[in-house]
Order: sequence, then structure tokens, then C-alpha cells
Amino acid sequence: MPEHRVASLLWLIDLERSQGATLSIAGTWRSRFHRPSPLELATCLVTATSDPGDHITWREAVPGPCMTARQVLEDLVLSGLQRPPCLVTFSGGRDSSSLLALSMHVARREGLPLPVAFTFSYDGEEEADETSWQELVIRHLRVDDWEVVHVGDRHDLVGSLAQPFLLAHGLVFPPTMYNNTLPLARARGGTHISGEGGDEIFGERRSTILRRALGNPKYLTKRAHLNHLALTVGPRLSRRAAWRRTLGQMLSAPLSYLYPDVREQFLVDLADHLTSEPFAVSRSLGWHLRRKMVVMHQEGLTAFSEENDVFHLDPFLEPRFVAAFARMVGPLGLATRTDGMRALFSDVLPDEILSRTSKALFNRGFLTDVARAFARSWDGSGVDTEMVDPALLRSAWLSEWPPSQSFGLLQAAWLHTKAAGPGGSPLTS
Repeated sequence: MPEHRVASLLWLIDLERSQGATLSIAGTWRSRFHRPSPLELATCLVTATSDPGDHITWREAVPGPCMTARQVLEDLVLSGLQRPPCLVTFSGGRDSSSLLALSMHVARREGLPLPVAFTFSYDGEEEADETSWQELVIRHLRVDDWEVVHVGDRHDLVGSLAQPFLLAHGLVFPPTMYNNTLPLARARGGTHISGEGGDEIFGERRSTILRRALGNPKYLTKRAHLNHLALTVGPRLSRRAAWRRTLGQMLSAPLSYLYPDVREQFLVDLADHLTSEPFAVSRSLGWHLRRKMVVMHQEGLTAFSEENDVFHLDPFLEPRFVAAFARMVGPLGLATRTDGMRALFSDVLPDEILSRTSKALFNRGFLTDVARAFARSWDGSGVDTEMVDPALLRSAWLSEWPPSQSFGLLQAAWLHTKAAGPGGSPLTS
């Protein structure tokens, strides 16, 4: 386990222990890719907080100075800036903008080489266009080194970047891991910083609705807010039932290619998983870091980065930052994500960036004409037909807005067709 991550984990354990909780970390942070189970492959969603047979419980915490959340972030980006070139993946969203701004601030203060802002441009995809936001941030920060890569169909799930990755590594989770190929190649020998995890760390937790209600007694007079309340407070059985209803409304259509009994069991399992989130913010954030899907992504990206001689950092998912952030926001957290962004970054970014609520969408950037051509010619093989209806799956891939839940299956079908191993089985291990 990397030394910096051991120390980081212990910071969060210290916070958890102070509140009478035990923190268990799923996974051993070995540098390896994770192979999705059949259901994980079929849904691109994971319903566990631990990896059976691969589980660590830390019992002792190492004492240390209590740094603020901002100080921890600056310390993290400093470690990246000290290994140039330091590349910051920059989409124009709040998370990547904040890390780019902080990296520029620390580099100038410490007299270090300035980071490179690295941006993907999805030409012709209106829902993925962040140009105006990007230019606003670049001007404000006075960034000189901004590299914009026009993706075209290279980010396609079975395109020119995905194919060699799939042939080398087989099916991994998440299926879009290959889209780190270009930034890692550019950062070779240096550091890659991304804003992965910001949505979840700064976003709503179970306690958020109570925090809002305490600040505004009329908040719970709206029916939508009362429905939200049912998801977050009350007995476990009622919360699980509320989650099941909500997930049915959200995911039944995107998962329509699953047979009804498979879909129902998955939604029940996912509802049970989401119901297991603790209430207090510190414990809720610790639970999130232990989610198998987070561990799988972090370990896979660490492995891919090491292959390219790159030190990868996701500062918002570093337990040392998460612990400091939990201390900052208190047991009930903040009422809005914007409150957190303002508290941490108001001196380095304008408020119109910190308070924006719009967000780019990239589904069609991953399923372009390349994948659609494969889908039209696909013979239905390479997927588990006891779980998946091939005809409905093809329709999902060819739809106007292909569901991201089906992305792993498309790669499985392609790999089965193009790179079958002995006996015709796909390369999944």
C-alpha cells in the first residue's frame, strides 16, 4: 500500500474512532484492475461496501496535527506539483475548476512549474459543451498552458483508445477506464490530478435534508421534500421501501434490457445498499469511501497510472481530506454543495463558477457511430442471455440517449466477437 495512502486512511480512522465508530476499508489498495461480476457488468453499478475475502480493519490511529480541509488540499496538490509535469484534467465543472485554481495558486506561491490544464472537447455534442465555462476559468486564473484535445470518436466504448485497452486488460470496472489514456500519456513521468469524487463528497448526504429543514422550517411543506425525507430518516425498512420505489422510477427504463426478475432483484439489492448509509456526515463519508465501486475505480486507475509512470491524485477522495472536510462541516453537514465550494475556494474562483448548477453529460460521447455500427451488426453473442434480452439491449445501444448502465455489456460483446479466447469465451480474467 502506498505510504501516503496509509497515512491518509489513518486520518479518517482517527475521526471515526473519536465518534465511537469502527472504520473498515474495502480492498487492500493493491495496484490491480477489478473484474466486474456478471451483474456488475450488466448494470455498471455496484451494490456492496466491502469486497469479500479482501478486507482490512485498521485498529490503531496515528496521531498528527489537525489540518483544515483547505490546508490538506493544498498539501495534496503540492505533492503533485513537485513531480512535474503536473496535469489537471479540466472539464470546466466545479470540481476540476477548483482543483486547477488551487494548483495554480499553490504553484505560484511555491515557485513551482505551473500545472497543465488538459481538456477534452466533444465536438457537436451540445450537452457536453462547457466551452464558455472553461474560458471563464482559464481567463480568471491566467492559465497559459491549456491543452484542448478534440476527442471525435476516440472515446467511443469500442473506439481507437478502448480497443487496445480491452485487448490488454479485458473487461474492467468502470468500463470507461480507457478514457484516461491520453492524459496519462501526456503526464508520463509526472502527475495527473482529477476531480473524481467531488460530486459525492460535496453533494447530499442522509443528513442534508435535516440540515435544510433546521435552517428553513417551511422546507418540508413541499411534497418532493417529504418524499426525500422518507429516503433519509425513519426506520430502516421504510427507508429501504422508499429507495426501492425511487430506484424503480429512475432505473426501470435504463435497465429495460434486463429480464424483469433480474432487474427486480438488482433494484432490491441496490436499495438495501443505499439504505445502509450512516446518518452522521463523518460516518456517511467514510461509508462512501468504503463503497466497492469507489475502491474498484481507485485501484484500477492507480494500476493504469503506474503502467504509464504517472502519480495519480484524486484529492477529493483522499481520506485525509475527507476527514478534514467532515470536521469542517459538522455532524449534519452543509445545506448545499455551493456552501462547501464557497468555504474552500472563494479566494481562487469567482462565485458564478462556485455556485453554478448546470452539468455536462457525456453519454453520446462514449457511444458514437463506431459503437452503433457494431451494435447494428452484433449477432447477440457475448452477453449473459439468462440476465439480458439481446434485442432490447441492442435497442438501448441504438437509442437517442444510450443508457450508461449498458456500457460494460457493449464492451463484453465486442471483446467476445473480436478477441475471443480459447473455447470462444471473452477475455474477462
